[in-house]
Amino acid sequence: MSGRGIQVIKTKVGDRHVLQAVHEHDLSLGGEPNGHIVFPHININGDGLIVVLMVLQIMIESGLGLDELTQNIPVYPSFVLNIRADSVGKEKIESEEFKAFLQEVERENKDYKIIVRPSGTEDLVRITVEGMEREKCESIAKSISGNL
Repeated sequence: MSGRGIQVIKTKVGDRHVLQAVHEHDLSLGGEPNGHIVFPHININGDGLIVVLMVLQIMIESGLGLDELTQNIPVYPSFVLNIRADSVGKEKIESEEFKAFLQEVERENKDYKIIVRPSGTEDLVRITVEGMEREKCESIAKSISGNL
């Protein structure tokens, strides 16, 4: 994105955090990998139908197919590990000890995106790792889970 002059602002996971950043920074677009994309000048919700219509509009205006529009977007493998955790288990990821451990894992794996968060709807802690090698993503996630 930066190579194309596009500023990226990272937020905590969740639509409300994305929407807050969109408003605070007067952004024209916000989104999450799960498909929630917000076009604040059209709608404040991550509406999939609006996303489809916007993509179709871009295809029509550019005269390009979807494969051509997305050919330069790198796709990296990811691995998601769900760990059963009650409220006490979920609190552990907020401990200073766990945060220090996670910072060390992130420092050792700079080319990998690591997200550890409690599920908002289930008794789970979700560990998501994305990077160049799927096997390493899995290894990192399992290493993190061993410290929960």
